[in-house]
Amino acid sequence: MKKLFLSLMFVSLMSEQLIAHEMQYSSDLPEIIQLPRDQNMQLNDVIKAAFNQHPQRLILESQREETTALQNLSKSWLAGETALTLRTQTDQIGSKKGSQEYEFAYELPFWLPAQRAAWRKVAEVAEQEVEIAKQAMFHLIAGDVREMLWKLAQQEVLITLAEHEWDIAIQLGNQLQRRLELGETAKRDVLLAQEEILRKQSEFQQAEQELTILFNQYQALTSLEKLPSNFEEILDEIALKELKENDLNWHPLIRATQRKIQRAEAELQQVRNSKASPPSLSIGVRREKEESDNNHKDSVGLSVRIPFGHSGQQGIKIAAAQRNIAENQAEFEKILRDTRVAIKNAKYTYQSAKDNVQLVESQQKIAEENLRLAIFALQHGEMGLIDFQKIQALAFAADRAVQQRKIALKLAVARYHQALGILPQGIVYE
Repeated sequence: MKKLFLSLMFVSLMSEQLIAHEMQYSSDLPEIIQLPRDQNMQLNDVIKAAFNQHPQRLILESQREETTALQNLSKSWLAGETALTLRTQTDQIGSKKGSQEYEFAYELPFWLPAQRAAWRKVAEVAEQEVEIAKQAMFHLIAGDVREMLWKLAQQEVLITLAEHEWDIAIQLGNQLQRRLELGETAKRDVLLAQEEILRKQSEFQQAEQELTILFNQYQALTSLEKLPSNFEEILDEIALKELKENDLNWHPLIRATQRKIQRAEAELQQVRNSKASPPSLSIGVRREKEESDNNHKDSVGLSVRIPFGHSGQQGIKIAAAQRNIAENQAEFEKILRDTRVAIKNAKYTYQSAKDNVQLVESQQKIAEENLRLAIFALQHGEMGLIDFQKIQALAFAADRAVQQRKIALKLAVARYHQALGILPQGIVYE
């Protein structure tokens, strides 16, 4: 009986030591599962690719065409379309007898000096507005690209950890199955382990599905098949200090709204300088023929048409232009307020992310030490396998938290740059 007892104790001890040997823990995480990378691709290349296929570029193209039309108008000597007037007059309708008169006139509208200068100003401001609108569009697209890339990086970590935990669950299931065969554990423990394997497999498949969905969104946004090899951004404290001293006048969204206000003001001045339609000059030729005279008389004449306008119609146009200015000023105030709030929030998030990384790293060290003691206890038969796995799960959770917080810190830097209107190096406004 004593020999049987010693044999069982030996088998149990060997089983525990075997499990402890196979369940060695390392703080080094497995290699991150990554989507295809391009070593020559940079963050600015992704932003340019997204810009080149963004639907908003169609609006930029139409704005350029509008600017060209305004420039052509302001450079033209004619203020509008020309017209040809044909007129005939007789005292006997339907007959060639009697007195007859024919007249041809060509009308040319021309600018008054103030009118042409006002349209030239509108054209200049419109050209500036298009260029700033392009910068604002780059800024917005950069934000979409930054968010998308770090979502992908976050999901890559999650799918790696999900696969790692799935592997650990499989190892545990295999070990419990061997212990069951040795009579060292109950069938219930094996069933619980199999249930855990299926749960971890489901988590891995879910993470894989979410990564695929995100990558499809990335391809739709950029039309690219690969990610840049490195898209981490470094926070430049000196540049941030210089930018904040300029009171946001450098921000693309602020500048774009300011150009809208300037154009609205130029259009108001154009309306005020155009109280009436432009004057026109008509050059005419007249031929007269009397019934008693077979000969005809030809003459040439000039006429000038000077419209005086209508105060009611002019008032409506001025009111509409003033309303346009007010709407753009309201938009400017809102964007200015939102940008200031976004910068403050981004700065706070960045500082908080740095503190969180330090916090979870401290928690990770504690979890590692706790797991080291648990391994020692398991090797000496002082702890059961299920309790050991609980402690190991806490260690894995600490590793997961560290990885996620590190990515959150890198994303916070990108969001801080986005709030400040800083684009990656290599973006050139053409």
